[in-house]
Amino acid sequence: MESGHNVKTSLSTIFGRILGLGNESDTGVLEAFEEGGIAQVQEVSLFCGDSLYSRDEVADSFYVVLAGCVEICRDSYEDNANFLNTSGRSLASEKSKIGDVVSYLHVGGIFGYVDFSLGRRRSFDAICSKDGTIVAEISSEAMDKLEHQDPNLHRILEKILLQASLMELGNFDVA
Repeated sequence: MESGHNVKTSLSTIFGRILGLGNESDTGVLEAFEEGGIAQVQEVSLFCGDSLYSRDEVADSFYVVLAGCVEICRDSYEDNANFLNTSGRSLASEKSKIGDVVSYLHVGGIFGYVDFSLGRRRSFDAICSKDGTIVAEISSEAMDKLEHQDPNLHRILEKILLQASLMELGNFDVA
C-alpha cells in the first residue's frame, strides 16, 4: 500500500464501534444495511477542496467518513475557542479557505445529521481536506424507506445517530 493512501472502513464497523456492539445479531443487521440493503447508501469519493455541502443548503442527507478527512467550517470566528478537534486541541486559531474550521472529521465522523434531523438548512460548510476521502451519504429517502421496510434496523440506526450526537456534544465547552 502506498503512503498516504486512505484505507476505507466499512459503515457497519463504524456503526458497531459507536454503539460498542458485542451483539452479533445487531452487527449482522448493520452489515446487511451496508451491503445493498434497503436504504441503498451512496458512497462519494472526493478530492481535497471538494465541497460536500455549503451553509444554507437544504439538509436532505447526512454523511459518515469512511476514509480520509472532512473539515467542517463556518463563516464567523467568534466562538471557535470553545471547539475541540478529535485530539482535544482547541481550534481557535485554525482556518480553512472557506471559513473558520470548527472540526476535522476522520474515519467514523458523522456530520450533517443535526440539520438533517431538524429539517433545517445547513449551519456549516463541509469540505474535503484530503485526496481519496470517501464518505457514505444517507439521504432522507433512504431513511424513510428504511423506516417503513425494516423498523428494527431503522431503530438501530437512530440509536447510533443519537449516540454519535451525544459523543459530539462532548466536544463543546458548556461552562
